[in-house]
Amino acid sequence: MIGVLATAKTLKGFDAKFPKRYPKPGNIAEIFSEHPRTLNLIHYASKDEFLFEQLCALTWLGGTHCDGFQLNMAWPSVSEIADFHARYTEKDKFTIVLQVGDAAFAAIENSPHALARKLSTYIHQVDYVLLDQSGGLGKALDVEVMDTFLEEIYGTSLNGYFNIGIAGGLDSSNIERLKPLIEKYPYLSIDAEGRLRDPSEHLNIPEVIRYLTAAYTLLPKL
Repeated sequence: MIGVLATAKTLKGFDAKFPKRYPKPGNIAEIFSEHPRTLNLIHYASKDEFLFEQLCALTWLGGTHCDGFQLNMAWPSVSEIADFHARYTEKDKFTIVLQVGDAAFAAIENSPHALARKLSTYIHQVDYVLLDQSGGLGKALDVEVMDTFLEEIYGTSLNGYFNIGIAGGLDSSNIERLKPLIEKYPYLSIDAEGRLRDPSEHLNIPEVIRYLTAAYTLLPKL
């Protein structure tokens, strides 16, 4: 998956908090690859209302190779997402990833049961759920805590409705610690960002290659 960052602020032409991570909106389309094995997503964060209108604008900015969106916001409006899906035909359906980040976990008081109950309201509206308490800041994932959330999701009627991803401070040096989770939940997706960057916020390409190599070795060949 190729993720390109955008916010309501950058959509209006202003700089983001970490400007080197965010391209100009007009440059998003040229970043995406047409390779059939890529999933090109705009990772969008917004505190504004009118998510439907914003996603429509981003669809145009994403160009012909944009496959959908990752919503980096705490529990976005289900009705706004539904309106967006209704705007497009089944042929043009976009993939939606719901990031459950720090603020979203706080809103459910870090309760696995409350997480499952909340996710049930997004059935048929999102395709993937990304459990990410790091938010691109490199904070380490707690394997045991993450397991309690995964057990709740996979052990309820939610199983089968969402593809699940996990994130949190991953790089080539520590990805091996996910092995117990990968063995228990072989269809997990994994996500990394913060620790794949150098101190100046640029992607560290040698580390990206090491990470991808380690991930390919760790993940099952399904």
